[in-house]
Amino acid sequence: MRLLFENLIFADADSDYSDATLVIFGAPFDGTSCFRKGSRLAPHAIREGSYNFETYNQYFDIDLSDVPMHDAGDVEIHEDYTVVQALAAVSILVKKIVEDGKVPIMLGGEHSLTLPCIKQLKARFNDLGAVVLDAHLDLRDNYKGETYSHACISRHIIEQVTDKFVSIGIRSGTREEYSLVKERVI
Repeated sequence: MRLLFENLIFADADSDYSDATLVIFGAPFDGTSCFRKGSRLAPHAIREGSYNFETYNQYFDIDLSDVPMHDAGDVEIHEDYTVVQALAAVSILVKKIVEDGKVPIMLGGEHSLTLPCIKQLKARFNDLGAVVLDAHLDLRDNYKGETYSHACISRHIIEQVTDKFVSIGIRSGTREEYSLVKERVI
């Protein structure tokens, strides 16, 4: 799926790819979203919103307009893609970005697409941890028959990528998910 406003880039992310340290890309996909669809529209909304904040951060004494950023547009994810196809598309792009020595910044879409990003980063940086901000545990083995559902992402990160994992903001989960947490908490 391509956005209607393909020329809109993240504010100040106008460096050439070769000069950029950070590479922003959109991942417009919400194929396993169950409560409310629409996260596929997030890349455009985030880019649009990026023009409404100041670029200077007083705490770090840095101005984003001084950071070489490139907006690579959206990864090509067609409307009929399965989650596995969307994961593969994201993985290919992130692998290139990481191999080029750049830092990928994904504007989602649903958070199942985090898995290929963190896998590619782990391939580059051995000592990698994950901090997830979410209201749900997302530790299911599968959800509605889909192994790579958004409701399974945290489990996949822990089992396939790193056990250095922290969730912040959790308010709900299944009995089985909470049992898994109790088994793993040190």
